[in-house]
Amino acid sequence: MQSVCIIGASFGRGEFSLLSQDVINDPNHKGADNFVSHKGTEIYLSDSLGYIVPNYTETNASLDDIIQQISKHNLKNKTLVIFATDVFRHFKKRSDVAIQLFVKKKMSIKKIHEMLYLDWTKKLEQVIKQRNCNALLIGAYSNVYKSYQPCQQVRVVTHSWISDVLGKTVGDLSGVYYKDIEFLLSLTPAPTDNQKTDIGDIIAEKAWRLFCTKNHTSFPDNYHPDREAHKKLSKKILGLLG
Repeated sequence: MQSVCIIGASFGRGEFSLLSQDVINDPNHKGADNFVSHKGTEIYLSDSLGYIVPNYTETNASLDDIIQQISKHNLKNKTLVIFATDVFRHFKKRSDVAIQLFVKKKMSIKKIHEMLYLDWTKKLEQVIKQRNCNALLIGAYSNVYKSYQPCQQVRVVTHSWISDVLGKTVGDLSGVYYKDIEFLLSLTPAPTDNQKTDIGDIIAEKAWRLFCTKNHTSFPDNYHPDREAHKKLSKKILGLLG
């Protein structure tokens, strides 16, 4: 069996809890209002597999950053547990793509989002094949599109971990950041009616998701699943490892 390591964005770092309100309100406080209070999947996999499972996840990583983690840490002959994020994260860095699709081709945001996600999976598959790796893909901060048909080296642990935890479905666009919507709107003074409709749908999906996570005990910082959710996820991962 290949050894296991974890890559991805902040959902793979573990459970996050909020700092005390006094600290958050302190005018000298800088940085995030939350902190890693338990290493979650990293701990559970390490305990079950009998060795320390390396965790290379990074807060605020984009999907392209996640692929770069593979080369950055020279990962070969590994099984990669991947906590995926939203494909629009850091979209501003790809302004040429945004202009081509959103402005010139006038594509809907939904279509752009899904197309770019599926394009990313092709890049991921190419890299893991080159490095003789296998991947267990988790729809973490954002969902894995159900239209994705994985190659032999990739298995989807869950299309939507947040939906699993909540017991309610969160939308594929619920992970789009408001700043990414603002970026798209800054590219044209006249978005199409379909694009305007998409923006309304994104806001509605985000509002529903945030309402659910803020009113559920499994999200201590209102966004990241807690250690118990990580334990359940780890059991799924171990089941796929065989």
